[in-house]
Amino acid sequence: GRATATGLIDIVGEPRHAQGLLMISPVYADGSRDKLRGYAVMVLRTGELIGTIEKNLSEHGIEARIVDLSAKRSNAIVYGPAEAAALARGSLQYTTNLAVAQRTWQIVYTLPASYLVAHSSWQLWLVLAVGLVMTALLGLLLLMIVGRSAKIEQDVAARTIELKNSEL
Repeated sequence: GRATATGLIDIVGEPRHAQGLLMISPVYADGSRDKLRGYAVMVLRTGELIGTIEKNLSEHGIEARIVDLSAKRSNAIVYGPAEAAALARGSLQYTTNLAVAQRTWQIVYTLPASYLVAHSSWQLWLVLAVGLVMTALLGLLLLMIVGRSAKIEQDVAARTIELKNSEL
């Protein structure tokens, strides 16, 4: 009695080649499983559906690839390049699974290292440098305070000895 989806199929009747999937859900009268009235069918064009989302991701340099883990190997790619891109050193990648109408889709988001390098900010390095300088100055100040306290203690000890010697 739950919705189910087909694997990736070619959609017939489209002016251009389109792929998608069918989502099929049984419809019951009065909510009773004994009274099947028919089926509701929805055609999802994956390129249009996911393309809109991917356009927003690509503006930020993120690449997306969706694989249907429930499908046969021949039509497992729901969206994205046919071959998984090799993860370059320094790239970030996040993988998650999504349950879609009794199917499991694996979504892989990739942010290339080249994008990270091109969009790195000097503000981060400036904050780091200022933090290091402030730490060094604080350490120098503490060293001076401790050194002065030690000098005063030495002077007090020397004067105390002088006073004791002069009383004798």
